[in-house]
Amino acid sequence: MSSLGRNLVYGIDLNLVLAIAPPIIPKMAPVTRSQALTIRNLSYIDAAVTLGLQRFH
Repeated sequence: MSSLGRNLVYGIDLNLVLAIAPPIIPKMAPVTRSQALTIRNLSYIDAAVTLGLQRFH
C-alpha cells in the first residue's frame, strides 16, 4: 500500500479497501445472498410488483 501512495475518494483510502476486501468477500457472500433471498419474499416487494415496478427496483 505504501508503494501506491494515498488514493482518497470521499475520505476513504481505496488502497486500504482493496487490501482488506478480498479476504472478506468469501465470508460475506453467503450472508448477503441469504439476506437478499429473505427480502425478495417480503410483502412490500409483491406490492411493488403489483404496481408495475420491476423486481430490480
